[in-house]
Amino acid sequence: MWIFDLHHYLFAGEAGEIVVGVAGIAGVLFIVSGTILWWRTRRTFSFRLWPKRMSRSAIVRQHRDLGIVMTPVLFLTMLTGSAMIFEPVAAAIVAPLPERSSLSRTLDARLTQDDMSGFFDIAGRSFPNAEIRRLQLSNEEATLRLRQPFEWTPNGRTYVRIERSGAVAIDAPDGTIDQQSGSEKFYPIHSGKVGGLAWKVVLTLTGLSLTLLGALACFSFWTLRSNKR
Repeated sequence: MWIFDLHHYLFAGEAGEIVVGVAGIAGVLFIVSGTILWWRTRRTFSFRLWPKRMSRSAIVRQHRDLGIVMTPVLFLTMLTGSAMIFEPVAAAIVAPLPERSSLSRTLDARLTQDDMSGFFDIAGRSFPNAEIRRLQLSNEEATLRLRQPFEWTPNGRTYVRIERSGAVAIDAPDGTIDQQSGSEKFYPIHSGKVGGLAWKVVLTLTGLSLTLLGALACFSFWTLRSNKR
């Protein structure tokens, strides 16, 4: 979709992706520094969606107080967005977690790649509560992708494969929080694929607030500053 290409790549491919990632990191730094600045003036906090008047001081105060309200979600979305683009950022976030803990094994069963009935039967018995998400067929193997109830990723990270030799292999998480499962939560958090309607509403309001904060900041910096000169 074009809207995804705009959001993730700025219609500029890999170069645009890097720009977006850098902007996300810059946003995290702005949020941290803004929180420090707000703390010094916290006693004057007064939440308002719109400045009391269109003066530089009123806009700065509205920017500061609305920004601190939206800080937790803004920080989370910008951090997860940057982590999805830059591997070192993701690695730093999940570094305190243990190494991957997964259920990887080869079953005793043997199937041909066209034995779909047996394939689905093994997958159903191995993961009775999982939802089937995708079937991929190639010359090398057949792969069934499933999503277990504890997985946040929309398509899951549970795989059942029939290899070319006929061996049936399983590669699946077991529900423990490790580095891989932690990093896989960035996308569903960032895109609203978890948390239902409530989280989608929160993300939408956060996006609108970010637009308002940015627009008024630009107006204050360029227009009011020019008028003052």
